[in-house]
Amino acid sequence: MIDLDSDHLFDYPWIYAVNVHTWTFTAEQAKRLHDYLLKGGFLMVDHFHGTDDWQHFMAGMRMVLPDRPVEDLQDADEIYHVLYDIDEKFQIPASNTCHRPLL
Repeated sequence: MIDLDSDHLFDYPWIYAVNVHTWTFTAEQAKRLHDYLLKGGFLMVDHFHGTDDWQHFMAGMRMVLPDRPVEDLQDADEIYHVLYDIDEKFQIPASNTCHRPLL
């Protein structure tokens, strides 16, 4: 686990963040993540669902990259074909969203 306040952030070319629907940044943390991304760092995020979670996530990203638009990547984008050919993106719901019959 890496802390945005740590200088070790820049030791990792790729970071993965979960539960981003609850994240908040100080101005300094937002600047550090901004610098990390502009130096070529890659951020992958996971685990948020619905409009409210998306809006909270985007509030944080607007602190990090205030002048950058969000783009939907098309299935043909090269990132989906670097190591594997991912021809279709789909959502896999978490196990807690599946309803099980009561016995």
